[in-house]
Amino acid sequence: MNKSIYCIITTIIFFTACGAYSNPNKTSLDSNSTSTPNELKDTIVKRKIDTVKPDLNFKKLQLKNKNPQIAYQEKEKIVQKLLSDNKIDYNSFEVLFRIIKQEQILEVWAKDRVENEKFKLIKTYKLCVSKNPDTLRGIDLLVPESFYYVAKFNPDNPYFIRMEINFPNESDKKRGRTGGDIAIHGGCFSTYCTPFTDEDIKEIYIFAAEAKSKGQKYINVHNFPYRMTDENTEKYKKDKRYSTDLKRITNWDNMKYGFQYFEKNKTLFEYTVDAKGKYIYKD
Repeated sequence: MNKSIYCIITTIIFFTACGAYSNPNKTSLDSNSTSTPNELKDTIVKRKIDTVKPDLNFKKLQLKNKNPQIAYQEKEKIVQKLLSDNKIDYNSFEVLFRIIKQEQILEVWAKDRVENEKFKLIKTYKLCVSKNPDTLRGIDLLVPESFYYVAKFNPDNPYFIRMEINFPNESDKKRGRTGGDIAIHGGCFSTYCTPFTDEDIKEIYIFAAEAKSKGQKYINVHNFPYRMTDENTEKYKKDKRYSTDLKRITNWDNMKYGFQYFEKNKTLFEYTVDAKGKYIYKD
């Protein structure tokens, strides 16, 4: 046999016998690695898929207006960082606004829709009433107290940006409350609404607009008269300003469960409304 052919055949036999080929069913490890194939598999963390469809048309329409453009140019990076610092994905989050009237604040709570079941407090904003200091002082009788959501975004108006809530809601109507035109807005002036500085409303607006554009159907707005602990409720029920207002006190007793449920669980509660406007909570 030709010597060259013999050498080639010998080389092929040798590599075949030694397993010098790649088996796609085996996991190769670096010679210096101390990990097993299963351990390597465990280190691969896949993010769950967000199945909620975004509302891309909403944001597109909003950004045709001047004030939303200004808000995004000046404040979007701030909002992104606030969420990132709390390990919440800007591309998949939900938001909740809680207003505590006695403290004159709005709390922004958010959660990552894919990775987190519980809401986190992101930032607290002070209501701005410097142009009308007699309004919203303490627990006023003007701003409604109930569980609402943002029903309409008004991007350009004298209040810079205005987000109207669904007042009167089903509970309000069954309790005999009428009216409308209640909103969260800028301008630092209001009689019945919750006003903020234009700088703050830019951030609050982006939280709401982004959550909606990412697919959150309802931007919840919970209007509480005070932090509804048992102690505070008993305190304000005895206050001479409210002690004879039985409808208001009855509503406070009814809303208290919702406040305390969220405080304990950091998740939204479910409820229905009965014929008299009372919230019936689902445990």
